[in-house]
Amino acid sequence: PFEEVLTLVGRRNVYLLDGYAYVPNNKFFSLITGKFRAHLNKGLVTAQRAIDKMKQDPIAMDCVSRVIHIIDGLHKITNGPQYKINKNKSIITHKDVNKLSNIHFPLCMQSSLEHMKNDGHLKHGGRMHLGLFLKGIGLSLSEAMIYWRNSFTKIGADKFNKQYAYNVRHNYGKEGKRIDYTPYSCNKIISCTPNGGDFHGCPYKIFDHQNLRKYLAINKKMGSQDVEMIIGLVKNNHYQLACRSYFGVQHKNIMKKKNITIDNVDAQWSHPNEYFDHSYRLYHGDKKKEDEKKEMEDLDVNMNGMDMNHNHNNKENQNIQNNNGVTPGAPGNNGVTPGGPNSNTNRFANTTTPGGPANNIPNNSNGNRFAGNTNQGSGSMNIDG
Repeated sequence: PFEEVLTLVGRRNVYLLDGYAYVPNNKFFSLITGKFRAHLNKGLVTAQRAIDKMKQDPIAMDCVSRVIHIIDGLHKITNGPQYKINKNKSIITHKDVNKLSNIHFPLCMQSSLEHMKNDGHLKHGGRMHLGLFLKGIGLSLSEAMIYWRNSFTKIGADKFNKQYAYNVRHNYGKEGKRIDYTPYSCNKIISCTPNGGDFHGCPYKIFDHQNLRKYLAINKKMGSQDVEMIIGLVKNNHYQLACRSYFGVQHKNIMKKKNITIDNVDAQWSHPNEYFDHSYRLYHGDKKKEDEKKEMEDLDVNMNGMDMNHNHNNKENQNIQNNNGVTPGAPGNNGVTPGGPNSNTNRFANTTTPGGPANNIPNNSNGNRFAGNTNQGSGSMNIDG
């Protein structure tokens, strides 16, 4: 009945006749997921009622106490870990993407790139998968615009700006709801089923075994033994383990040089960007930590140099003060040490108040204390000896 595939009916993806919808083979996924979702919802409601009754029974709770916390946390299960983009990551330019792809990209992103090179275009689903991945490895918005414009060889600049530039800016949170989207996880990529000429998803799941075998042997130049190892994992639906094995083959030489194996790579194999990070780190090390360490060392050197100059200046000032008998900032004596040679001199001697009128005071034989004083707001002063 057509009521069971209303989504496909709305998209005009089925043939309707006498109230029945004829679903093509490549659209059965929507039908099955709809059935499963309805069945799951009914099961969850039934399970919730059973748990509520069970929690009131001490004997039942004692039997399931070890798993009850798992049941309570089922609603928190997601499509996989969220990849947090490192804002301090080294900037990747549009020229670097193709150079990095053969060495550091997982097979899902490599296949999308190769398809775009051959076809000169990539549909929306592929642009979302690949675009967010490139964003995660450090490709800025401005560089992404250049990269996509250059990659779409069959499309002119005007058409690109009108139809595709918005999508690129949208991925970076500059359009629409302005959400800062994160790259897709392996679970989400595996669950996607491309159709209608779209090219994305996990090749270990999407490619049939024969095509995958040819692709790995011819395009990736892998040995027959390595290919069959990956095919064996794929046949058992171990797609992420197959990706892990591909990483081991892809980085065989560098790991042999460093005397490590795939087991030494501390990865969960749950995200394409995590794949890239571990691959890049194998060849280049953790440059961020090295740069931070170097910056801290340079800062320490500069601070030590400032301390040495400060101490040197203090010593010079102290020597000058000792030679002149001057105490800087001492109140009431104009910087003159009491008891010194000028101790009988009034504190106003040889001082000048800015803005005051000129004072001509004769210097008498008695060494008057007010000689040379200028006081703001007063007139000329003449003092007789």
